[in-house]
Amino acid sequence: MSEKQFETMPPNSQKKKQSFLARRLNTLVALFVILAVLVAGYFLVKSALTEDVETPTTTEEPITLLPGEVKSDKSLLVYPSVDQKDIDEVRIHNPELEEKYRDWGIKFLYNDKEKRSLGYILGHENDIYLDETKLTLFAAAAGNVIFTRRVVDVCEDYSIYGLSEEEATRVEVKLTNGTVYTVYIGNLNPSGTAYYLRSGDTATDENGNPYERKAVYLLTTGTTTYMKETLAARPTAMLSPLLAYPVNPEVGFAAFELFSVNGDIKISLRPRSLITSAEKLFGGSFNYYAVEPAGYYASAAFDTRIEVFEMFQGSEVMEYGTKQVKDTDEDGKEYVYYDFETDVLAKYGLDANRVQYIMHFASVQDESAQPLESDVWFSDLQPDGYYYARSLNFNIIAKIDPAMVDFLGWKTVDFLDAYALRLNIGNAAKLTLKGTIDGKLFEESFVPSSQLQESEYIVQSVRAEKLNKQLSMTYYRELFRELLTITLQGNVPAELDKEALMENAPYFEIRIETPKYNKSDRYPEGLASITRVLRFYQYTNGRALVTVETIDASGKSSGENGSFYVRVSRLDKLLSDAKKLCNGEEFSFRDKE
Repeated sequence: MSEKQFETMPPNSQKKKQSFLARRLNTLVALFVILAVLVAGYFLVKSALTEDVETPTTTEEPITLLPGEVKSDKSLLVYPSVDQKDIDEVRIHNPELEEKYRDWGIKFLYNDKEKRSLGYILGHENDIYLDETKLTLFAAAAGNVIFTRRVVDVCEDYSIYGLSEEEATRVEVKLTNGTVYTVYIGNLNPSGTAYYLRSGDTATDENGNPYERKAVYLLTTGTTTYMKETLAARPTAMLSPLLAYPVNPEVGFAAFELFSVNGDIKISLRPRSLITSAEKLFGGSFNYYAVEPAGYYASAAFDTRIEVFEMFQGSEVMEYGTKQVKDTDEDGKEYVYYDFETDVLAKYGLDANRVQYIMHFASVQDESAQPLESDVWFSDLQPDGYYYARSLNFNIIAKIDPAMVDFLGWKTVDFLDAYALRLNIGNAAKLTLKGTIDGKLFEESFVPSSQLQESEYIVQSVRAEKLNKQLSMTYYRELFRELLTITLQGNVPAELDKEALMENAPYFEIRIETPKYNKSDRYPEGLASITRVLRFYQYTNGRALVTVETIDASGKSSGENGSFYVRVSRLDKLLSDAKKLCNGEEFSFRDKE
């Protein structure tokens, strides 16, 4: 993603990605097998239910069951216990919620082979992801409506308990065999520990006659807890706060891009493994190289952040998109995707005018798989001390702890290795330094005599090309170490006219030509020689803009670009020591500048 694309990206650009998701539903399901914690969830539910069972749910005298009621072991149920695999869907009407979430539900999908249930919010089968543990709790609440006592057998005024049609939460549980159970959830009891509830069904009495159920029940504390968290909750409580496809830390990113509106972050990284040219020789042992800004390598600090993306998620889902938008895919087929209303986005600092960060990355679970692309937009740090993130993959807005996304506070230079150059001494087939010292132009090329040993060039001796003389290998190594101590200090001022500055002759220039590598086990395609040029343009007494240009074997240039400054004193010392090397004088890269 280019900076221009970032600046002009329309708010609804996620629709194509949502179409992509519809085509990748099976991939998504397979990908999240690692999230299948249903076994743990099952025992959590079972444990809690057992706790309720151990609490006496009957009076000393045996209770007489009314039509429709069920006694199972020590538990009293409003309707027969239902296993999760037997639930087709649950529909909920909750008048206390905002209008867009007032009517919702969950569709269950049971996988008989894996013996596990998946589910989705009705109407959102492709664009949001349910938390499977919460899904298990939801099924337990819908399938095991346990009461501690019957408050009244026949109620004439449901409003006393908050159970009238207008004020109660209606829950319809449809089973795979077509049976439907309906219950109404009312107020909490005076102590706030249990819900009042009634059935909306008609049962059959012992004579086979229809029986209208008018009893009011007080649920157990455990059942109330499940309902508070699921059936009676806002539907966002059921969603996984997962924001993007997970990244396997052993494989890493196939691509990573992050841009900020204020320009502090403009970074695009690719894995080092994708480099097939002699660019591979630069950058030391770091795993990612920069496509933007070109010519640099990712910092070790960035490498450690990959663990965050192993399961990149927020702490809480705040909203999911409910605004329906119709569009057509690349084949001309109509589809519907969901978007957010502008006022909802604005509430979290995520409307088109306030999005602060755009992140895109591609990841794979194993090296043979096709990359899955993820897109997340971030707000600025909000007054409540949190960021908010919009997942374009899963159609949610989630709250984000700043500690998890500390890299949003970085500048571009913080994503990069601090050193302007990383290179093994054997991979400099020719090193040329050019600058002015004591008012005179100094330019010299150092040409090592190297021997290839086990796919690595080992320097045996070095010659100064212009002087045409052999130099001390000891002090050539000192000079090379010094070359590697030039560090990026930060961004040049935004107001600096870099183009005008670069029209002048550089203050200092470093030109490195790499050796040619033939095909080998290490480099199956071989490596043609390239030339890396670092130029330094002084703009204050102590600072110089550093630019990078790469020229391939055919002479094609990558173009000269730069965003950072280095210390002029470091350049002066490097030039001075290069002259000492040529003169046969002693020096150390550790000497003060």
